[in-house]
Amino acid sequence: MCLVLPECQLSQALNGVSDKAKDAKEFLVQLKNMLQQIQESGVEFEACLVAQCDSLIEALTRQKAKLLTKVTKEKEYKQKVVRDQITHCTMKLRQTTGMMEFCLEVIKENDPSGFLQISDALVKRVSSSQDQWVKGALEPKVGPEFDLTLSTDVLLQTILQLDFCQNKVPAAPLLQLEKCCTRNNSATLAWRVTAPAGSPIEGYVLELDDGNGGQYREWDLKPSQDLGVIRDNTFIRTPIYNITRPAFFTSANNRQLRPSMPQPTLKS
Repeated sequence: MCLVLPECQLSQALNGVSDKAKDAKEFLVQLKNMLQQIQESGVEFEACLVAQCDSLIEALTRQKAKLLTKVTKEKEYKQKVVRDQITHCTMKLRQTTGMMEFCLEVIKENDPSGFLQISDALVKRVSSSQDQWVKGALEPKVGPEFDLTLSTDVLLQTILQLDFCQNKVPAAPLLQLEKCCTRNNSATLAWRVTAPAGSPIEGYVLELDDGNGGQYREWDLKPSQDLGVIRDNTFIRTPIYNITRPAFFTSANNRQLRPSMPQPTLKS
């Protein structure tokens, strides 16, 4: 029977505590370094946020300038129409006033025989002048109001709801070897994915190495593209002519994020 002396027990306990103390010191160093990293990351993130907001403000400023240009053009158009109407109306009024003054002078003269000679012509001229003032001639062609409406409710609501999203890089697709195969001139790829909350998958990227030493060919796999058939995380690519040793890589992505290193899916 082996007896453990109290000194040995204490020594073993001290060794264990010493290891924990060493780990604690390293952890403190890690935390202190993290403070600096948080500071640097915060400065970088703030700069990115300011740049994004400034970009939105610049876009809104440019759009405001475009809208003001439309308003200016509409204002200038209305003013031109009114000026032209003023000029036309002034000219007709001057002609009408001159004719009225002439007729009054003729009436005042004591020359009945002379009046009878020109009376028919004067009556026709007065009637013709009256016909010039047709209906609508004394109505403005444009109004002072601007028939333009700017709806900002939806945009304002969107701005008020502007907040950070928690999207993360989607997990790499996992190969389902039992469903992958190459046959004749087609290749069938199958994979399994897990999409935790905050990292929804909106599409996949397929990369093909033809084995000839060239660059990778890349496709964004979406149902609307005529690249093959994708259904239930299974993709069939046809044809695959002139490919000696194909190697396929797939990666999942969402609207904002995409893994930088796709995972190999199938080699043949």
